[in-house]
Amino acid sequence: MVTQKFRFFFFLTGYLSLYSGFLLLLFVGKPLDFYPTLRHGILKTHIAVVIFWLFACGMLFSVHVFPQLKAGITAGRKSGILLIGLLLLMSVSGYAIQIVPGIPAVDAARLLHIFFGVGFTALFVGHLYVVRPQLRTALAAITAASVLVLGPFIFLKADTSLPDEIQLKPTSTDAKKN
Repeated sequence: MVTQKFRFFFFLTGYLSLYSGFLLLLFVGKPLDFYPTLRHGILKTHIAVVIFWLFACGMLFSVHVFPQLKAGITAGRKSGILLIGLLLLMSVSGYAIQIVPGIPAVDAARLLHIFFGVGFTALFVGHLYVVRPQLRTALAAITAASVLVLGPFIFLKADTSLPDEIQLKPTSTDAKKN
């Protein structure tokens, strides 16, 4: 039996991990010194929230997946099984970003993680849309609100007005000192 508290925890941690992941996508093409504190904070938030969400996914097996399979319920079975596969691929590729050596391998793992993450998100929303039609309005409202909140992050520009002593790139005078 899925309780309301568990459902809230699952959806909240899933949403926060997804949203922080999309925020990280905004920084992929930016230079490393482009808002490094913000990027680092979002990355740490993404990793921490994903741990809680994966814990909730594990719990979901015992309270949702196994009972559905045992009862022989076929509504949403194909998309549910595909979601499990995408969850596995998304988890493995996210872990690979942290452990593979070399920039090309990290970039490949990141692209796979993004691909599987977007696929999982689209299929999960579709799964909810079909299996739980009462959530359709809430899904549309959450999507619209998320896009509106994401807007300001899209318009971030590099700030070059920082004093030289705290800039991350050495200036020509700093290079002469060494």
